[in-house]
Amino acid sequence: MSISNVPRGRISKILSPALRFWLRSQVDRLDRLELDIAGKNRQILTGFIPKVSLVFEGAIYQALHFRQGWAIGENIRINLGQVIKGKPLQILEPITVTGALLLTEADLKNSLNSPLLATALKDFLMGWVEIAESCHLDPRNHPWEDWEIDWHDLKIVPGEMALNGTLIAPDRHGTSLSLRSGLQIEAGSQLHLSPLTIDNTFLSQPPATFSFDLGSEVEIETLSLSEGQLFIKGTIVVKPVTSDC
Repeated sequence: MSISNVPRGRISKILSPALRFWLRSQVDRLDRLELDIAGKNRQILTGFIPKVSLVFEGAIYQALHFRQGWAIGENIRINLGQVIKGKPLQILEPITVTGALLLTEADLKNSLNSPLLATALKDFLMGWVEIAESCHLDPRNHPWEDWEIDWHDLKIVPGEMALNGTLIAPDRHGTSLSLRSGLQIEAGSQLHLSPLTIDNTFLSQPPATFSFDLGSEVEIETLSLSEGQLFIKGTIVVKPVTSDC
């Protein structure tokens, strides 16, 4: 049966579950998902979806926790012919997705041990390692990979995020570690930590402002820290996953 001969009602019955399955396959966990597909049948029959809107709760992506959020993707092209035959849904062209995320203190605490966030924080702190006269161990003589960070507290107040933990040296000697900073966005993709303070005997004090480039595929419109939560709104480009199979 060709796509043109597939009954219109069957298209929606096949497409919606396939899209739900694809979305859930992108995350480790998704407690709730509401999905709406907008478009005329003749458009969808060509594998073109004008608009997909979704609302979700309780998402975990690569061990990063998100309390809730929404997203809208437009002008989506998929492999509908293969989906009709029972194959997994695939995105054929990059999609610009507009959306928003809400993370609570609990979400961020649970995310601290995720490979993405833990590695990013450790790499960032590595830049401020210095010898300190009060310490018996020169951290520059030991690979940074042998050091550990045990984060045990995170607080979010209006305009500021505070992390507290223990920096553990290779000889298991631990020192308290405190990182406090505000978060600001400039030009959509420049994340500024400002004002920034780091308190640890092994680490030097960084400048009051430090910047990260989030990349050309990300554009943040709003980033705000309120009591107990972080809110982010913006756009991101989702690219097709290539396969050699």
